[in-house]
Amino acid sequence: MAQVKKTSVRDAILESATELFTEQGYSNTTLADISRKASVTMSNIYNYYDSKLDVLFAIYEPWLDERIDFVAEETEKIKAPKERMRYLLKYLFSELPADTNCFANNFMQAIVTRKSDEIYTRDLLLRSEEKISEIIRNAIPDSFKEGLSDNIMTHFLFMAHDGFVINYALNGPSRRVDAIIDLLCNMIFNSEPVESSS
Repeated sequence: MAQVKKTSVRDAILESATELFTEQGYSNTTLADISRKASVTMSNIYNYYDSKLDVLFAIYEPWLDERIDFVAEETEKIKAPKERMRYLLKYLFSELPADTNCFANNFMQAIVTRKSDEIYTRDLLLRSEEKISEIIRNAIPDSFKEGLSDNIMTHFLFMAHDGFVINYALNGPSRRVDAIIDLLCNMIFNSEPVESSS
């Protein structure tokens, strides 16, 4: 007879894992910790999730989607393209790393400690890059849009975001974030189209 999965059990697992990851981080949380906090057996966790990484993704994916949808809505309200870009960069480099006790650092910890048998796909990253690229397309000058092919600029911004997340986890907010945002915005909005040499 097939195991009947209960929403209440799944919710208890995810709520407990969210609380533990937020308080003590992914690396310092075990499935046994989650099991105890959720008042479910370890075998019950494995009925729903293949690994701790799988549990994290069940939490992190909707968490990140919600925040990217939020920043997309907020940037739409900003008329000036440079200010729109500045808002996006501030969100990616400052607001998102700090959000929910630096929750994004759990993703960093999970990826670098992933076991070879734990399944990881880049689907969330690629989907997120596409959403952010759309925001950028609506903000930057035409002369800079070539950098959006294959989401190159957005990939760079996510790599920088990862660094800001790690820095936030280690040192708190970066004291240079505003200067970095100014530099990037000035590079983008003061750029002249490059003429190709024949």
